[in-house]
Amino acid sequence: MAQVFGQGKFIRKIALVSAVAIFVIAGVVTYFAVGRAHKSVTNLMRKDAVSLAEMFIEGARAIFESQVSLINDLRMRLMVYARQVKDSGGKLGTIPPEMAYAVILDSDGDIISRSGVATPEVSGWLAEIEDIVQPILSGERRSLFFGLNPQFPTSSGPVGYAEKFDGKILVIFAYPPYHRQLGIGYLARQLAETPSVRYILLQNKYGVLIASKDVYRVRSINSDPFLQRVLASGEPDVRFTEFQGERVFELAYPFPTMGKFSGVLRIGFPLSEYRDMYSVIVWMIFLGGFLGILSAAALIMLSRVGAKMLALQREHEKLAQLRSLGEIAASVAHEIRNPLNAISISLQRLQAEFEPEDFEEYSQIIASGLAQTKRIDEIVREFIAVAGNVAPVREEVSLGQLFGPLCEEFEIAAAGKGINFECEIAEGTAKVDVDKFRRVIRNILKNALEETPAGKKISLRAQIEGKNLVAEIFNEGSRIPEEIIDRIFEPFATGKSGGTGIGLFYAHRIVEAHGGEVFAQNEENGVKFTIKIPA
Repeated sequence: MAQVFGQGKFIRKIALVSAVAIFVIAGVVTYFAVGRAHKSVTNLMRKDAVSLAEMFIEGARAIFESQVSLINDLRMRLMVYARQVKDSGGKLGTIPPEMAYAVILDSDGDIISRSGVATPEVSGWLAEIEDIVQPILSGERRSLFFGLNPQFPTSSGPVGYAEKFDGKILVIFAYPPYHRQLGIGYLARQLAETPSVRYILLQNKYGVLIASKDVYRVRSINSDPFLQRVLASGEPDVRFTEFQGERVFELAYPFPTMGKFSGVLRIGFPLSEYRDMYSVIVWMIFLGGFLGILSAAALIMLSRVGAKMLALQREHEKLAQLRSLGEIAASVAHEIRNPLNAISISLQRLQAEFEPEDFEEYSQIIASGLAQTKRIDEIVREFIAVAGNVAPVREEVSLGQLFGPLCEEFEIAAAGKGINFECEIAEGTAKVDVDKFRRVIRNILKNALEETPAGKKISLRAQIEGKNLVAEIFNEGSRIPEEIIDRIFEPFATGKSGGTGIGLFYAHRIVEAHGGEVFAQNEENGVKFTIKIPA
């Protein structure tokens, strides 16, 4: 009996030791699983934050460059109009109606002549005229622009040009060349309206340059070692920090210099949704850990599933952010088109109606202005197309009818650059949106034409494979950089100098809307794009 009792006690000890061992091992496994889950979620949050920052920077660059171009064009027109007034002996009637208001001041700064409609807005400008022309009255300057600094597009105040002539001062007021509400600050405020973003701000060593709503207390860079390190290294970094009494996940990203815009871009993300997701994952790990060592392996899989769930959620939010960017880009594009048309008309009139003394230099200036106007118009059209509807309206068409016009168009274009163009189109039919699908092929062929040296080859091949239409475009020449090729179809991703990164993004959207796929791959002597859609 005592032996049986002793055996039972031994078994209980073994069971107790085993239970303790199981819990200890399970605790260790759980500890590392929780750490892994935390690292996985943090890395995913960092990746998404960096992607958003890069999209914001590219959007800001497009807005800034458009504003600078419009400012420079207006400055040139103002100088031309001022010369006309001086040549006419000070007659303000020569100023076109598109200018807002013009005055001539005597040497004491008093108005002696004026032209235009004195609206309340103009009255406000005139109230500032003494401050505007003070450098000229004091003899410090003979001429100056106001409200038209290409390095720092202003958001308020009068805009125009002042110049001294014949003892008098000519002051021309103009309407702003761009919509002041659609600048980089507007882009920041719009993105900060999405639930997944708490705030966006850009600051340098001197203070805050741009901020979304509800940002009222910010530490300076000089008092924040983390921001100093990011600014010094030129590399983005993340942290969990307090911002205006709220715990947030923050990305600090070095902002490239755009005129006087530079410093550190800070984007804060609320922790509520991440905390909820992370809590679910952690509790799943702990509950599974108590089941023992065998359950630990399953818990790691569950943490991966949780990370994938979070990735899907973030992908959905990313698409929403892209839609927001598309709406902003479309708004900016529409605002640009009206002044762009005015610029083009003005340049054409100057080219046709005026005969300057230095005709060669004058012609070069006009040709450059027209070329830049055409370039801006192409960018505007791309932004409007991207923001539009890409849902296909399918019709059945033969491959010959679908690709024939493209072959003829690019055979001529390639010949003009000394490039050999090959076009092989098989028999068959496909149901596609003809205009949109041709836009896909045209965008890729245009890129190929730009990247292919003279004497090299571009080929276009299309055929029906099973139930799919497959088109391949190959060009000899430089390959796509490895750091770009995996995201070549993302917005603003481009390996070309001067490219917008919009054309391939738009092509990708159209192909996806057709239920297909498009991808790029580097070959030994060039690049091949493959498009596959249901026929």
